[in-house]
Amino acid sequence: IAEGQLTNNGIFGSLTGTVPVIYPGDSQWTREGTPSDSGRTIRCTKGVYWAEQGLGACDDISGNTKSRLPDGSLVTNTNS
Repeated sequence: IAEGQLTNNGIFGSLTGTVPVIYPGDSQWTREGTPSDSGRTIRCTKGVYWAEQGLGACDDISGNTKSRLPDGSLVTNTNS
């Protein structure tokens, strides 16, 4: 993929196994053995917690922010 061409929607590779959560817009290859089944990454990370706070996947949340788990819980042993 050329520079600047990544999108907000990704594809999990067919060898990933069962993916527990696939966010809207993402997909998973269902066939194996072809060169196109290796998947594609996304431009920015997705997550439910920050989306529920009204922030988009590429929004800047730098500053006094600690890492969070998928359920929104703070990871206390991370730096701000």
